[in-house]
Amino acid sequence: MGTLRVKHSDLSGNNPGVTQVVVRFSLRLIILCAFASLGKQGFAPALRGLLVLAVVFCAFVGAARREVLLGPSLTHWDEAAVYGLMAFLLPAGSAG
Repeated sequence: MGTLRVKHSDLSGNNPGVTQVVVRFSLRLIILCAFASLGKQGFAPALRGLLVLAVVFCAFVGAARREVLLGPSLTHWDEAAVYGLMAFLLPAGSAG
């Protein structure tokens, strides 16, 4: 008898492609930048706060959807990592 080989991407029916994840990430980043430009304390501090909120949101969605951490495809966990890196690398700026 032969063995049945199933790719990991076939196991989850709601696995988005790379293009969909990149478009989702880009649109979310554009929206975050638009809201950060309306902040009273300046663009960089407002964007940093919104990026931290995006990390929390993406981590929550990744956990709720039970996405594989460090899996073979892009997930909300990967988006959370990129948003966190961006928030960390953002200059502190001045709040005055």
